[in-house]
Amino acid sequence: MTSIIKVDTIQTSAGGTPTASSLGIDLGNVGKIGQVVSNEFTSYASTSSSSFTQIGPSVAITPTATSSKILINIAGGAMYTATDKKIDMTIYRDSSNLGNTNGMMAHFANSSYLQGAISLTILDSPNTTSSTTYALYVKTPTGSAVDIQSANYKSVITAMEVLA
Repeated sequence: MTSIIKVDTIQTSAGGTPTASSLGIDLGNVGKIGQVVSNEFTSYASTSSSSFTQIGPSVAITPTATSSKILINIAGGAMYTATDKKIDMTIYRDSSNLGNTNGMMAHFANSSYLQGAISLTILDSPNTTSSTTYALYVKTPTGSAVDIQSANYKSVITAMEVLA
């Protein structure tokens, strides 16, 4: 049996406007940011691997509750110096690819030079209170070397714990 309660107004016993806590609703820290950790990567990195390989920025965060979600953002750049190069990018949580077998994002260069932005974001549910590492992983199916940033720039990874 299903029941539905419909009302136009809820009032306290004194006739006032109730608050969430006076109605017994504990909003606590739901939806608030519990912590933010960030790491900069300022070195040149390159790979010609056809399997996902960790190069670029990484960060470790320890969630305060198993119900917390972790919002991960990676921003930086990629560079190619020859024709017909492709780079697939993804975010890993420890040893788990959070994208699919092709990753989360790809760049393809069909000219002699390309420099492009990397921007990856995902909301993850790690279901743990143990230290968890998130990192940028890349592969190049074409087998030609691809670069993550030049020495003059930086990539940044940020992890934010969203309390549930």
